[in-house]
Amino acid sequence: MRINFLSFSLICRVSQRSFPGMVYLFSTPMELRAVLKHIGFQGKEVDIYMTALRLGMQPASVIAEKLGLNRVTTYSTLKKLVERGLAHTSMRSNMQYFAVETPQNLMKYVERKEEEWHMLRGKLRRALEEVDTQETAYLTPLRAATYHGIEGCKTLFSEALSAQKLVLVLSDQGKSDSYRSLWLEVFLASLERSMPPSTHIFATKTSLSAAQIERLEERGAEVYLLDNMPFAMDLMLCDDSKTAFIAENQGLFSGALLEHIGPKDAMHDFISRTLSSLAGGFNFLAKATT
Repeated sequence: MRINFLSFSLICRVSQRSFPGMVYLFSTPMELRAVLKHIGFQGKEVDIYMTALRLGMQPASVIAEKLGLNRVTTYSTLKKLVERGLAHTSMRSNMQYFAVETPQNLMKYVERKEEEWHMLRGKLRRALEEVDTQETAYLTPLRAATYHGIEGCKTLFSEALSAQKLVLVLSDQGKSDSYRSLWLEVFLASLERSMPPSTHIFATKTSLSAAQIERLEERGAEVYLLDNMPFAMDLMLCDDSKTAFIAENQGLFSGALLEHIGPKDAMHDFISRTLSSLAGGFNFLAKATT
């Protein structure tokens, strides 16, 4: 996916130099549809964007009628485009109107996605630097999978919940409302319904409410509340070989799942030992990760 973003970015820059205003960037609607899919538009988002682009500023009901879609579905999709900076709204006569950004302005969206990738890469690099230098000699190759957007993070959550052993770390640093909503309404709700047999949750005292902690403990989770979280980002340890990270930048979500394919996973082991010491000793490590 990142290659597509960079390719699209290059095409835009070349087109801007050759054709001011980028009027000729997309020669056909089908070409624009293909680009939208490559940069992360999913499901009905492509149809709704194309129709809204053609109609201009309109209520969701007009766009829905033109496409033969449910008004609620159309409105919800348009709101998501607004949240991602791909559309904007205006109030007229007490009615909300929507207009999508022009294809030329998609360049800004792509640049934000590139920044998001750089941020995630930086956080991952810092996490790796925390690994004890004596352990790095044991690092072996990793298989990496990346996920984009809310739907991509839902897929990552499903992967985590399929584990037999799960260690969840909830930091409370710099969380936006949309990020909190994703965790609380999507992941924690799914966790309460389908919890791995061995589940340990580390959270700051402001990350979870008392009611949420009670429900999670009733389902069998062991919850540890910390005054200070040693990690600056949320992460999950899935079984003995997978480590997952979630990041958000300006309302855009991305995630990575790293699967260790050798006999010793130093990063996984380092995180586990750090959490074990916070939980009262290394007995936690034996219980949670063996």
